[in-house]
Amino acid sequence: MAPTSKLSTGIKRASRSHTYHRRGLWAIKAKNGGAFPKADKAAAAVEPKFYPADDGGERQESVSPPSDGS
Repeated sequence: MAPTSKLSTGIKRASRSHTYHRRGLWAIKAKNGGAFPKADKAAAAVEPKFYPADDGGERQESVSPPSDGS
């Protein structure tokens, strides 16, 4: 039984354990103390919270004359 022979499109005959061993994942875990290596996340810069209402100035008065209401 070849590991690449397919039952259907996208389904291989190889089991999960066979694929795990073939990819050498057991060796990667053994090399790293029993766990897969993890990439360190970059520390995100903490920005102060921004509220748009706090940034605005005084309200401007309307320069158009009031309408007649008709």
